[in-house]
Amino acid sequence: MLRGCLFWGIPIAILVISPERHFVIVWPTVLLFMGVACLLNARRCGCIHCYATGPFFLLLAALGLLYGIGVLPLGARGWSALSLALIVGSAVLTCVPEWILGRYRLRTRLPAHRNVEKNCDFDDLCAPSCPAIGSFQLRA
Repeated sequence: MLRGCLFWGIPIAILVISPERHFVIVWPTVLLFMGVACLLNARRCGCIHCYATGPFFLLLAALGLLYGIGVLPLGARGWSALSLALIVGSAVLTCVPEWILGRYRLRTRLPAHRNVEKNCDFDDLCAPSCPAIGSFQLRA
């Protein structure tokens, strides 16, 4: 769990504390890192929300770069709009897929050393899930 907090907490802290004049460099870089990490985690572990958040972070990285270099006209409060999209989108794309599908994609053939419910060797690197999942999980 500590590794996961550091793995995701450091990029988030960088986004939060970086001055706005550096957003054009920081946002695309950090969101690219987060997007690629999510996609790798989805591939390796089957973590459901990573299938949604990975592409979302990559899209926001591209939008942040385009806004930062002046190609995408989002107005004077563009970084605020992107920040709001990041916060709301991350929360929704983390919680909703897991409410519907559960935390992990169930695989038909798991290695013997893996548990079906927790089938990731690096589960502590997966971003924290929605805490209210509990009884709302629907499984096919």
